[in-house]
Amino acid sequence: MTKRAIRVAVIGAGMAGRAHAAGYRSLKSLYGDAVPDVKAVAVADANRPLAEDLAGKFGFERVETSWEAVAEADDIDAVSVVLPNGEHRAVVEALASRGKAILCEKPTARTAAEAMAMEAAVDRAGVIANVAFTHRFAPPVAAVKHLVDQGRLGAPRQLMSRYLSDGGRDADVPFSWRHDLAQAGGGSLVDLGAHNVEAARFMLGEVRAIRGAVLSIRVPERHPALGATRGHEKAALSDETRPVTTDDEAMFLAEFENGCIGSFATSRVATGFKNASGFVLVGSEASASFDWERLLEFGWADGSADHYTEGWTRVLLGAQHPYLAEGLVMPVAGVGFGLGDAFIFQAADFVTAVASDTPSRIASSFADGTANTLVLDAVKRSAAAGGAAVLIADERSRAAAELAAEGGA
Repeated sequence: MTKRAIRVAVIGAGMAGRAHAAGYRSLKSLYGDAVPDVKAVAVADANRPLAEDLAGKFGFERVETSWEAVAEADDIDAVSVVLPNGEHRAVVEALASRGKAILCEKPTARTAAEAMAMEAAVDRAGVIANVAFTHRFAPPVAAVKHLVDQGRLGAPRQLMSRYLSDGGRDADVPFSWRHDLAQAGGGSLVDLGAHNVEAARFMLGEVRAIRGAVLSIRVPERHPALGATRGHEKAALSDETRPVTTDDEAMFLAEFENGCIGSFATSRVATGFKNASGFVLVGSEASASFDWERLLEFGWADGSADHYTEGWTRVLLGAQHPYLAEGLVMPVAGVGFGLGDAFIFQAADFVTAVASDTPSRIASSFADGTANTLVLDAVKRSAAAGGAAVLIADERSRAAAELAAEGGA
């Protein structure tokens, strides 16, 4: 492992960019010598005040107003790409061509064809390249995966997965790139559902087919904000309106290669729900459950108790569970942590991979990013066809043909 500090930059100073920056800056205080030194070099954003605010809060040395400046900089080794989905490809391809390690926010791209192009670019360059699916770094999700891999659930049979939020419920939430299909590639499906699809792939393996998909738009138009905003925060609005072309809600069924079946539901307009992601996974021998709003625990039921006391066990997480022994100030069962900690675990994994020049065994690769986007594209195709079944293999062939046609254009 290199002894030189890993010099990092964050491109994109919005809500998720803040989480990436905080992750890098928390590493040494938690992990000490277990992770390489990190030097916070630059934050880049076209909105300079946003970039200056983020750089100042987290101690980055300078601000850039273009991603190109980061790509061309000789004093940057590794970059978090935290931009609208439609901007990922050009940035990732440029960074890879300059030999920089990449941690790209999910989803990698708007379409599987774009994701395939990005996967090919990082493979050609031979750089460390991860996709920021933070659900892989949620200790309860990783703990359930461990139990699945050990065979303690038996044969996985049924998954019920959800991600519900009310962040976009109010009509006065400003129009942003997330509401524009051309920029985002989808709404709640890709913004929220991509996480749940990846958590399912992490635990269960590949999806074979999608069917029964429905996408709904509940707030058909929104007003743009007069100034810059982060996430779904409210702001002063302009008088004009723009049509919303991405889904507010999505539901679909999935069939996995291992025979498990799954139902998925997402919403960004779900009254009363904040960050309500989770699942119930039923196996032939046991079942497990997880709720992002109860990050201290996961549920487990294996029928081992007698009939009188049989039921669900509430498993409190501690240092014996994934990521927690080194990544928390107090690694004691029942001591709280949150989504921000998952970004710290993710950052530790990323910079360790960069320092050792060895791909992560945990994080999503760009091949995983392509597989995830293939599922999302299949959902959109199924919805457009009235819920018809769509094979992932067929979707991969279509995406490959689209990319090949692009190359010949």
